[in-house]
Amino acid sequence: MGDGGADTARSVVQSPAAAPRLSPHVPLVDRPVRVQTLRPRSAVIRGITTPVIGIGLPVVGVLLWTTIPEGEWVPVAVGAAVVGALLATVWLLFRRVAIWVDSTGITERGFFGVLRHAQRCDVDHVVRLDLYAGPTPDTNPQLFVIDRDGRALVRMRGDFWDASAMDVVAPILEVPEHRHREPLTLQDLRASHPELLYWFEKRPRRH
Repeated sequence: MGDGGADTARSVVQSPAAAPRLSPHVPLVDRPVRVQTLRPRSAVIRGITTPVIGIGLPVVGVLLWTTIPEGEWVPVAVGAAVVGALLATVWLLFRRVAIWVDSTGITERGFFGVLRHAQRCDVDHVVRLDLYAGPTPDTNPQLFVIDRDGRALVRMRGDFWDASAMDVVAPILEVPEHRHREPLTLQDLRASHPELLYWFEKRPRRH
């Protein structure tokens, strides 16, 4: 091959300077979406099942010990089986609770398996605050994902979710996060933002 053929071959291979470059301001639409899965605190379900098992097993054992000689152990065994099945169901339902958040939106699967999804375009901002737990000085962290009409799309309560799980929601959604510096009472929140509360929290308690 002569020099002309070599020059033709070289012209096919572009130099790095001639190769097209992507602007850093152009989003990569084909970029894979990273989904962050958030799980509730495992200590919650342990706090429910451990006392029941710790108290229930000795009671069932004593009842079986006293009823087996008389042949009346079947109701005890059936009752223990029903309670065990209920505990197993509660444990499985709790293990299915999760929140998935990524740059496209947030999805919540509640205790009874109901899915709620909010797209990123519907999310306006995130609110973080500490709510007094009744008349005690203890506070409970709360997170609200707010839509453009001021309604709560997703709520995370400190009873079930760690602060570390709440910390990632706003950065992943890329929305502003507003924090209340001072703790609020339920009465304060009921007066200022009743749309953020559950239906049973909107009704003041009667003393």
